[in-house]
Amino acid sequence: MKIIWGLEEEVFIVENNGRTSLDSLYYLYQLLRKNHKFYYCHSASNFSRGKDIVLGLMSGIEISTDVQLSVNGLLEDLKARRTDLIKVVDNGMILPIGHLLDTDTPTNTCGLHIHLGVEKKYREAVYQRIAHYLPLIALASTNSPGRNGLYFGKSYRMESSYAVGPLSNNPYFRFQDLIIAKRLKTVEIRVLDPFPQLDRLEKVLKLIEDVARGAQVREVNISHYLKLRNLVAKEGFTKEIETLFVQLQRELGWKDKELFITTPSDLTWKAYEEKGLLGAYLLLDEMYRGELRRTVKDKKYYWKPLFLRSLMGIAGYYVPRLPYVVYKALKEN
Repeated sequence: MKIIWGLEEEVFIVENNGRTSLDSLYYLYQLLRKNHKFYYCHSASNFSRGKDIVLGLMSGIEISTDVQLSVNGLLEDLKARRTDLIKVVDNGMILPIGHLLDTDTPTNTCGLHIHLGVEKKYREAVYQRIAHYLPLIALASTNSPGRNGLYFGKSYRMESSYAVGPLSNNPYFRFQDLIIAKRLKTVEIRVLDPFPQLDRLEKVLKLIEDVARGAQVREVNISHYLKLRNLVAKEGFTKEIETLFVQLQRELGWKDKELFITTPSDLTWKAYEEKGLLGAYLLLDEMYRGELRRTVKDKKYYWKPLFLRSLMGIAGYYVPRLPYVVYKALKEN
């Protein structure tokens, strides 16, 4: 079975007060200037809604890969996309995290979406196999441990975000953990939190590929999935989740139990407890930047958002892309 891969990564860009700003649009404008043909369709801006706007209108930004024929190709593409973003973000910190640690804002979240394109005759079977093991796959990504500065669990985003939710009997309904995308006709995993570490993402992608290619016929039990989903979001690797891992181990020979026991949420929350909010955010920023991370003397990015930069972002990025945004919305909903 041939699988075509694609990936969308959402991240926050925050200033020295730990908040997002419309400066994020300026960075997207710089990406568009760098490669208009690619980033016109492979980037996006997101905004808070309702009462969450009080803590800032701007939410996360999105970069996405081109279509790839292998997991390795997908990872190389994502590395290139990250490099492009890192080079234009000269002010602020890039946060691969599902939810800002000191807020309670269900419309202000970031995720990582993975697309698997398969022939129509395989699509339903692949959907069901992934749905069966999705609690484990999601657990490996969890990275939004905080709400209002207090520990929430493994993933506030998984529990509370408007953009995801328990599986339904309609796989085409957009705002749930796993869908069949109307516009792209792909199996789309939406529940994952962003990954600070690419080596962890590589393991999860290979797990997804193994599950998708599995021979076992599956049909997800929606009520059981909901139970496991709630355990993952709040508690992590419980006895019930371990039972699913044992099944994965027997079916596919998967042995990396630690991938599900210790997740990015644990690292993020430990940094928050030891170093405070900005210390945790600096760590996430450095992990995202990798070899391109700033040295101490280069950390001149604790500037206040510049009004002119925000205007440039609105005029140079947001307004020109409105027709495409409307087109996507009509196709996806």
